Amino acid sequence: MARMYSPSSIRVLAYQPGAPGWYSKTKINEGDYVLAINGKDISLDEKLYQFINDKQDREFEFLINANPDKDGARTVKYKVLTQDEWNDLNYHNRIDRLRAYVEEKSAHKIGYLHIPAMGVRDQTQFEREAYEYMVGKEAMVIDVRFNNGGNIADTLIEWLDRTPHGYVRPRDARPEPTPYHAWEKKIVVVMNEHSYSNAEIFPSSMRARGLAKLVGMPTPGYVIWTDSLKLVDGTSARMPQSGAFRLDGSNEENIGEEPDVRVPMSPTDWLAERDPQLEKAIELLSGPTESKSPGEVEPYP
Repeated sequence: MARMYSPSSIRVLAYQPGAPGWYSKTKINEGDYVLAINGKDISLDEKLYQFINDKQDREFEFLINANPDKDGARTVKYKVLTQDEWNDLNYHNRIDRLRAYVEEKSAHKIGYLHIPAMGVRDQTQFEREAYEYMVGKEAMVIDVRFNNGGNIADTLIEWLDRTPHGYVRPRDARPEPTPYHAWEKKIVVVMNEHSYSNAEIFPSSMRARGLAKLVGMPTPGYVIWTDSLKLVDGTSARMPQSGAFRLDGSNEENIGEEPDVRVPMSPTDWLAERDPQLEKAIELLSGPTESKSPGEVEPYP
């Protein structure tokens, strides 16, 4: 007779697309029960970590069933993800969800792009992704929430501040503006209290150039250039070398950038996958198009 499991058995609430349990051959369905790990019966208690911690790159064997008993149970095997792999999976799924939300809410008229940091790889990602999502759009959300800084803000702003002088039309493709990195339409930059360093300079400069409205929460003011040095005991330290200042003379260090529209996001919003900051950005970009400056040419078709 099959052993019945109590309601305290582990039950799968959801899975991440792209995770090991997402693929058809090794799929764990929402609502399935996890009855055993590596041949050991389990229940939902504080000792679960003993089954899974410190296993490095070993495979795990899970006994899975739609019901909380072993009759008809199946075995699936997975190689564990590293913390970096799991974080990367979570990040890309979240960004894909936000992009789909923006496009759906705007009837595909507004594009969405997230910049995770301000390093060389992020600049390459911007070049690869930005104009893919900009082509054919009437406006753009550029999201720098949770961006931990770097030093590419000026490069991105110079690209976005270019004025198109024409366009090229590749065979069987949409027209593209010339020069290549040109964008003459509306932008909202979404930022929060976790956007810092160069991710504070970017929204500040976008607003100073008249390129974007800012939505979200004030940034923390963590803006300073530092250099590292070695100490005689072998440890290291960092010393401030340069400050960043706005045109009005205010120091960006300790004085965070204030959004044009302040919109908080609560932990409840985050857990429920609600995004009031993004909703406000869509609302602003869906409004009437601002009048063109005198002499400004019509955008490419």
